[in-house]
Amino acid sequence: MTTATDGQLSALGARIRARRRELGRSMREVARAAGVSSSYLGAIESGRNPATDRPPLPSLRVLAALARELGVELGVLLASVGLGDETDDEPTHTLLYVLERGRAGVLDHVARLHGDTERWVHIPDPRDAGERRAALTCAWPLGADPYPDHLLDPDRVVAALERELRAGARRLGEARTGLVIADCSAVMRWVTNPEDELAFEHRWPGDVERIFRVALGRPPTANVCVYHHDDIEALALQVDPLAIGLSLLRTHTAVALLRGDGTLLAGTPAAREILLALKPAGVRSATWADLCAAASAGLAAR
Repeated sequence: MTTATDGQLSALGARIRARRRELGRSMREVARAAGVSSSYLGAIESGRNPATDRPPLPSLRVLAALARELGVELGVLLASVGLGDETDDEPTHTLLYVLERGRAGVLDHVARLHGDTERWVHIPDPRDAGERRAALTCAWPLGADPYPDHLLDPDRVVAALERELRAGARRLGEARTGLVIADCSAVMRWVTNPEDELAFEHRWPGDVERIFRVALGRPPTANVCVYHHDDIEALALQVDPLAIGLSLLRTHTAVALLRGDGTLLAGTPAAREILLALKPAGVRSATWADLCAAASAGLAAR
């Protein structure tokens, strides 16, 4: 990163500061979660190292930690210093866990997480009759392809997405394009093999990147999977909700949570609230809160 100019580093710091304030997180909290001192994060944000009177040059490890905690793509931060292409080979995989009951408005919240994305390919929740504002909407009703019956077939899903992208390539043009698939937990409730949906998350980033490169000639700028807490709870007789939550946290490289009041959290705070919401019966709340605090930091730092 030695090619970064002082101007680029100052812009990077301003971007980090603005995002941290947007999330309502303190400098001390973010610094601690990212493994740096508050003074160093302050120097990054202000674009001035008191010892050198120049902007500090954060390492890739520090940038990756800050990206994770602030719920932004590492590629966005790297682009600020002229290295945005370095992450093309590692697809972004974002979990958006929704605590609120409503299913509309997902795109607005996703756009807050990925502000660099200009157009969206949206696979909406089939139970949501609205929200067709994406550049390309792929409406996949339950009972029709790629979900013709109650058995999830990942290859059908991959083939359907490729058909949709090929057909909509002209509409998307050359814009920076991301994908949000909001039917994940709805499908888990529909099929008889919900565990296969969780296993599918392991291969999904690679499948999405391949399809985007084939159909559009470029990787996605975002790949967001949306799960609703009420769906996860409804699956309790088939799959342990806590096991579902842990699997989702492990298979996604970025984590965000949408509260019922519209508050959007990212990074460690989001992982902690997901685990808190999945507290097993019989465990004391205080004990579970302590366990979640430790576990969420570990999961977000993996």
